[in-house]
Amino acid sequence: MITYIYNKFCSTINYINKHPNENNMTYLQHFNHAINMSGKLAYASIAVFSHAIYPPIHEKTASSIISELYFENLKRQQTDFKKN
Repeated sequence: MITYIYNKFCSTINYINKHPNENNMTYLQHFNHAINMSGKLAYASIAVFSHAIYPPIHEKTASSIISELYFENLKRQQTDFKKN
């Protein structure tokens, strides 16, 4: 029974770490990256919502954030590609 639980635990850990490892990150690095991106996207979402209500504000906020995230990820992917 202990072996079964241990094997299930290990397979779960391997499953959780598969995506971060494929992107040359640890679980914590990936977690931090995803949380950071989530915060920026939440801010962009609020900016777009407030812009919809009152168009003179946040005219370029969301598009700037999305562009920044895109180029950050593109740069990271190119760096990872060069490592492999």
